[in-house]
Amino acid sequence: WANGLLALAGIVIFHASGNAWSDYFDFERGVDRVDTVGVKTLTSGQFMPLEIRNLAIGLMVPAVMVGLWLVVRTGLPWLWIGVCGALCSLLYPWLKYRAFGDFVIFVAYAILPTLG
Repeated sequence: WANGLLALAGIVIFHASGNAWSDYFDFERGVDRVDTVGVKTLTSGQFMPLEIRNLAIGLMVPAVMVGLWLVVRTGLPWLWIGVCGALCSLLYPWLKYRAFGDFVIFVAYAILPTLG
């Protein structure tokens, strides 16, 4: 059970990091504006882009640490699942602009957890 709970915690933290990356890149690319529907943390000036970028990085660090701890506990197959999950989180903003966003979400939150 402990490994499963650790994996769940890692998934949640990776997801939060991915959301922060997505918000950061949407704002930087001009997708999120004052007149668009969605989260307004950047467009309202509540947070600066650098703060959201740092949040994404700050969330990625403990997620990677959880993943590495699981690799130590369970073996190398976790490493590849974790690397794929991290890449999904990091590349999601870029891929969603190219119509692959839903595919990345499917891989990150259906395929990889099932394999793990």
